[in-house]
Amino acid sequence: MTAARVRPEVVEAARMLLDQMGITAEALL
Repeated sequence: MTAARVRPEVVEAARMLLDQMGITAEALL
């Protein structure tokens, strides 16, 4: 799934959750 297909608010929420788990969003792209 690419970020382009996901709504901006969903991407932000996912980034926040990943940040809490100690994972950077860049590591998944």
